[in-house]
Amino acid sequence: MQKLSSTEKGWTAIVAAFWLVALFALIFILPTRYSADGAQPYGNVKPAGSLQAMLKQITPPSNDAVAAQIVDLRYVYDEETLMILPVCKNDPKPLLEQKKEISGEYGDKINFDNGENFIVQFGQKGPSGIEAIPESKMNLCPEPFVDGIDTAQMIPVFWDGGKWNFGIRQQP
Repeated sequence: MQKLSSTEKGWTAIVAAFWLVALFALIFILPTRYSADGAQPYGNVKPAGSLQAMLKQITPPSNDAVAAQIVDLRYVYDEETLMILPVCKNDPKPLLEQKKEISGEYGDKINFDNGENFIVQFGQKGPSGIEAIPESKMNLCPEPFVDGIDTAQMIPVFWDGGKWNFGIRQQP
């Protein structure tokens, strides 16, 4: 092993001290400075109650570099809502009829005459609510949904054409 001179030992101590300061800053200071402003852990926040209300709280990006933003459905619906089922006018007729049937009493409220698509909410005991999503505010169904979406999942949305769209924006 090499023996270090007193000057080399001094420089080694200085480098080690700077390294420890940098490590301390990375662990304790930077995460608190750059965390989401006002973000609260799940359970400490009252849900928005609807996807429309949640989307109104999101500022659309000002450039094309953002391909999607993620919406945590647990912050949208209450904890009783376990699944959502998008029902859209572009669903194939057999699929649409099946979705209306499993939506129970809410299936009768599904009407596309007003330019709306729908999200049917499901809890442990079945259908528990419905939300109308105007097509002018959000393109909910770029393609038909065969399955429901578990509210423990997160969904991507992106801003394009003056409205929110479900999915990730594809660049040409």
